[in-house]
Amino acid sequence: MDEERLIQLEDVLVESFVAFQTASFNRAMNALREAGAIDDTEMRREYKGIGSKYYDLVTESFEFTTKFARPQIKKILTEQLVD
Repeated sequence: MDEERLIQLEDVLVESFVAFQTASFNRAMNALREAGAIDDTEMRREYKGIGSKYYDLVTESFEFTTKFARPQIKKILTEQLVD
């Protein structure tokens, strides 16, 4: 497999990883809210998309996690797909 294709696959997997993180976060928040474990009134007031206080905080956390996942994703791809 050539290097360009490997990088493309790595990028797709990293994007998927971020999507999984986002979905997991949203499901966990909904479950906690429904269980009465958290009151997210303040967060909902400030969580309005890119540039908003809590949205950017969550995004920074996802980016931090992804920074450490990317090398592992590359390692897996290299070990499994490179001849």
